[in-house]
Amino acid sequence: MEVLTGKDLESIILGTTFLGAGGGGSARQGKDLKEKRDEIGRQSKIESLENIDDNAIVAVCGGMGSPIVALKEGLDIQQVYAIDALEEYLDKKIDYIIPLEIGGGNTMGPIYVATAKDIPILDADGAGRAIPELQMTMYAIEGVSFDPFVMSNKRGATVILKVNSPAECENLARAITTEFGMMAGFATNIMLGKKVKDVAIKGTVTLAKKIGNILLEENIEIEKKVEEILKITDGYKLIEGKVAKVKTVTEKGFDFSQLLIDGIGDSKGKELIIDVKNENMIAWDQNKKPVAMIPDLICTLDKNGNPITNADIKEGLEVIIFGIKSDKKWRRPIAYNVFRENLRRFGFNSTYIPIERLIV
Repeated sequence: MEVLTGKDLESIILGTTFLGAGGGGSARQGKDLKEKRDEIGRQSKIESLENIDDNAIVAVCGGMGSPIVALKEGLDIQQVYAIDALEEYLDKKIDYIIPLEIGGGNTMGPIYVATAKDIPILDADGAGRAIPELQMTMYAIEGVSFDPFVMSNKRGATVILKVNSPAECENLARAITTEFGMMAGFATNIMLGKKVKDVAIKGTVTLAKKIGNILLEENIEIEKKVEEILKITDGYKLIEGKVAKVKTVTEKGFDFSQLLIDGIGDSKGKELIIDVKNENMIAWDQNKKPVAMIPDLICTLDKNGNPITNADIKEGLEVIIFGIKSDKKWRRPIAYNVFRENLRRFGFNSTYIPIERLIV
């Protein structure tokens, strides 16, 4: 088990914001959560999957709703309320917390909860990125139950859902999230350690810390930081450009956007269009050819090396857009097919094409 230092948490916030692929909460949200964690006056601990007991009790927690609303109002104590209610409902103590996904807020949130409960966070998550819906996690794909699904708002109002499927849970939870003001904390996916080892995507918090360490380096130019990130993620630079247009509407608890990036520097003359459902779903070049799509990651830095989410992105901002391969667990039809309907919404009617086949 490892104790996470303040610098570790700063790196994790930056790295998870980057790996959130446009969603999962911004670095500002993560920093707010870190400050609230500091007020607890207790160490944050992390454990690798290999070291947990097969009979340990693990629970998932996270936040649900509009990233824009969460950025304005904060998403912290709601998740503690949800975990407390889950323990009370089950009459069991949780041994470990694991994030639903990777993101600046939605990883730091579980770290805050784990610290408040004085238990470790696991070095893993259910997606290796941020995702817009519950059924788009390895927990759902591998058959982990979402029953019960506990939701709380910042006043402590709590709902316990008994559900039959991840999709049903998603639909009901979104309706409750809307009634909660477009934001809720949740706790669910009770698993034994043995199951977690089989289904979770491991090492993601450590990977985020490595990326964050690069971004925190003060004496390295942005070009070198980009090069080092591409190396450790086996990624691709899709474009360097300026955000020319952002169109966003919020519907049913989601932020739907389209981003237009005009190339600058060595990308001058190129364009990139990114379609968004909270997270970056698919990127198209100037010829309307897809260059990256979910579950592969489409990630953003600004020209100063700050990771940017879609809740923060603004017209005129100069950015670097990365494409990164998803974890091998996603490279199976049973996994990537959960995104098919979302890709169809944005005009892609074929099956998933891995980024390495699109970047030629």
